[in-house]
Amino acid sequence: RRVHGGDENIRTPAKIYMRVPLFHADAFTSEPFHGNPAAVCLLSTHISDELKHQIAAENNLSETAFIEPIATPLQQHNSDTFSVFREANSFSLRWFTPKLEVNLCGHATLASAGVLQYFGNHNATISFHTKSGILNTTSNGQKEFEMMFPLNVPEYVCDGKGVLDPTQNALGDVCLYRMLEGVFGEGFDISIIDKVVFSRNTKKLVVQLVQSGPTPLLSLSPNFPHLLSSHNGSIITGISVTTPPDRTFDPSIDFYSRYFAPWNGINEDPVNGSSHTILAPHWASELKLSRTMKAMQCSRRGGMLWVTMKEAEGKVVLGGSVVVVMEGVLSLDE
Repeated sequence: RRVHGGDENIRTPAKIYMRVPLFHADAFTSEPFHGNPAAVCLLSTHISDELKHQIAAENNLSETAFIEPIATPLQQHNSDTFSVFREANSFSLRWFTPKLEVNLCGHATLASAGVLQYFGNHNATISFHTKSGILNTTSNGQKEFEMMFPLNVPEYVCDGKGVLDPTQNALGDVCLYRMLEGVFGEGFDISIIDKVVFSRNTKKLVVQLVQSGPTPLLSLSPNFPHLLSSHNGSIITGISVTTPPDRTFDPSIDFYSRYFAPWNGINEDPVNGSSHTILAPHWASELKLSRTMKAMQCSRRGGMLWVTMKEAEGKVVLGGSVVVVMEGVLSLDE
């Protein structure tokens, strides 16, 4: 705004009707610039969905999380408008991509819990009311958080040979070999595959390789246009490629993975929480383990998480660290 009666080049600040604390947090990592990034906004008053879409598009990250308190009504002109974010243990949470709202996002939920703790909320348990129900996160106070998700036990599809023969796998309507050429390269050798499993509930395919450790995963260079042309996403919307542990590389890690989902508009998810609701029961069975398992996702950014089976409850606990790497204020003009 220009100053009237003075230098026309001098501007006064535009009137601000809302200042939104805005954070950039990396989930499933203890190191900045690793893991899966998300933006988190603390809303002291309601804003329109249209504005949420615009903010998410401006952030241009895979997800922007919007947190609003639900337990305590806020007075807009309180001396400390944001004290509720440090004190309450129950919030509304919604997630927006740059293009649309999603019903569930694991890493942005973890990031939200991490941001609240960074902001000064030290409740051991935080409940998020979402479109997928109430999600509880717990923390040990050391930037480590856990969330409980539904357990998705996969069904066996085939071994490596079955990838070539539709009559020998449970996904006969999908040409697995042609589709997996988009992951492993044209004319790939089926002997690299140990087995294939599938979660119909999540539409995620898991391909377990024979070779152990991160090396075979790091060498993958998927052809995403090929993946999209080989299948329309009606049955499969994501592929997790996974390998068994290499105890000589890192004795603490129980399995490795990478996750590709071009059908959802995400070529590779740096660290995908929902795929671990399938990988957890799969590797618990493969390795005959009942303890908490440690997993590494071998994307370019990389990430670490731990998983604990709660079979009696039909749940799996996903855990990881959060690092807040950026803090600012989003100023909205009147």
